[in-house]
Amino acid sequence: MSQRYKTLKEASDATIALFKSIGIRFPTVDLYKKNYKKDPMLPIDPRRYDDFTTWQAYAGKAEMVQKYSTIEEAIAANVVLFKKLGISTPTYELYKDNYKKDPRLPSDPRRYESFKTWNEYLGKGKPVEKYPTYKEAKAAAAALFKKLGINEPTVALYTEHYEKDPRLHADPREVFKKFRWINYLGKKEPIGKYKTLEEASTAIIALFEELGIEKPTRVLYRKHYKEDPKLPSAPEEYYSKFTTFAKFFGIEPIELYPTVKEASVAAISMFEELGITNPTSNDYVREYWNDPRLPSNPRRYYDDFISYSEFLGRGIVVDKYQTFEEAKVATDVIFKELGIIEPTRTQYAKYFKNDPKLPSNPFYTYHKPVDWPSYLGRKHFYSREVALVRAIKLLGSAEITEDEYRAICGLDERLPIQAVVYYGLNSWSEFVGLNVSVDLTPPTNISACSA
Repeated sequence: MSQRYKTLKEASDATIALFKSIGIRFPTVDLYKKNYKKDPMLPIDPRRYDDFTTWQAYAGKAEMVQKYSTIEEAIAANVVLFKKLGISTPTYELYKDNYKKDPRLPSDPRRYESFKTWNEYLGKGKPVEKYPTYKEAKAAAAALFKKLGINEPTVALYTEHYEKDPRLHADPREVFKKFRWINYLGKKEPIGKYKTLEEASTAIIALFEELGIEKPTRVLYRKHYKEDPKLPSAPEEYYSKFTTFAKFFGIEPIELYPTVKEASVAAISMFEELGITNPTSNDYVREYWNDPRLPSNPRRYYDDFISYSEFLGRGIVVDKYQTFEEAKVATDVIFKELGIIEPTRTQYAKYFKNDPKLPSNPFYTYHKPVDWPSYLGRKHFYSREVALVRAIKLLGSAEITEDEYRAICGLDERLPIQAVVYYGLNSWSEFVGLNVSVDLTPPTNISACSA
């Protein structure tokens, strides 16, 4: 076996040099795994070093900036940021899109102990009144899941997303009497199940003992619960007093992973065992129960949590360009490299990922009231009909070939050279086949008539 670098700094310096030598501007975890063997002294996973902190630091990305120490400072900075961006009505989504423009703002302000509500944090004044009735709250939760495209809602998914509707309760069990998740989430009531949580817990403990399973998990529950037809498929939704699977399985309380690094390694291993590639935060919410030492919300539990992307090993998150102007310049570079003279919005959607720092929608990100032609460095071309009429007049003939058309584009800068591409057509014949009326009669020579 080749000797490895003894220290994290040596490995980090070697990694930075390696990426630079092979022309990688935006290093990711996947790119590291793909290329680390080019230096036989690099480890397969640098997190083995005791002083490893983050992939950003290891790959030479900017060091983390100290976040605001109090929620009051963060709220004040938040108000200033939104005012600077011209956003009069801040929302949860707008915060997620823009908080990085102030590097001292946290990705999730709920890590502050005094955090109460998103409305208060966003400087929107008094807390929003929660839904007063069970019926209203249930309907609102259903509407939220529909909006998010979630067809099979769960307790975990509700916990992850309820704040997107500020009127939803964090824990509706504390508000509504005789509350049951299975009804609240709009699911069908199972027939003939154990009536109480205690009965179901006793039954599953006995079943696991009978099967010789010493370390029960949620995955094993899913696999075997049908062997007792009175056990529900989702006890966390069926029983209102349900707390954790560990308690349900009769397992003594287990200490959670003390560091985000240990939890990250465990989460990645868990998804590998489950056969889930490129896991998302939603996948984590659904599956973290499989390892009782994983927290339900690592963003809240670990102060140094950065993002789910890094936590789940999906790669280093690249910050977007800070300004609209920077993004515009980068966009021009991409299309120039691709040889695209007159880029369209469709082509931007296809190629913007060539530069990881470009946003999918620059207008939403930068809140700039600028149209696509301006952003793409394109002149304001004629509409398809006007362009064809103008070309016919310039050539003096309705019979136009593509070469003839391109030859006259220099006479009028509002004629797109790549007309077929620009207007989204399939062929040149489709462009010239448009039925337009053009008067090609030569103008009367007034001076000759008056002579």
